[in-house]
Amino acid sequence: MIIMIVKRLINTKALCLLFFLLSVLSGSIHARENSVRWDMNVGVSLLNFGYKEFDDNGVLLDREDGIIPGVLISLERRKRNWGLVGSVSFNTGQVDYDGFSLDGINPPVPYKTRTNEDIVDTVLQVENLIRNSKNRKTILYTGIGYHYWARNIQAGVDDIGRPVSSGFEVYEWKLALIGIKGDVYQKERVRWGANFRISQLIKGL
Repeated sequence: MIIMIVKRLINTKALCLLFFLLSVLSGSIHARENSVRWDMNVGVSLLNFGYKEFDDNGVLLDREDGIIPGVLISLERRKRNWGLVGSVSFNTGQVDYDGFSLDGINPPVPYKTRTNEDIVDTVLQVENLIRNSKNRKTILYTGIGYHYWARNIQAGVDDIGRPVSSGFEVYEWKLALIGIKGDVYQKERVRWGANFRISQLIKGL
């Protein structure tokens, strides 16, 4: 599964562009160490995952709910008021599946199991610092991103004892985004921030 995800990421132009730009910029850091700053962040996350699937008539077919742990890695290159930020997040884990065994029986028979989820998000964005007063920053940014979601529904038995086979699905899409983020409160070692953005699915990348 991890190998499949990595192959899909490598094949996306967004990630190739990210590595290309970062490799070019890394060559200039030694000549301008006083004006260029690099930051790398590694963190953990808990994704509150919720998904519902409906038929054409609006009837709920299945839902998935659960908490999925993950990791986040970001690399930032900043010079004066401009910055280039690349980030990759990976969440993997199991959630509860609550649906029906859809094999022609009317009404469908309830079916509960677990689903393995693998979710990858990559983003490359350009940022511009538009305000910096009293150590509070406001940043305008734009960029592109790629989302990958693998959904592996586990086999099991429905409520009347019939076996139900597993199911595997992959969803992926690319998006363009623009937004603004900044500090809204800061005191000693405590800082609160806000991030607002608009994203749009894109084709052709």
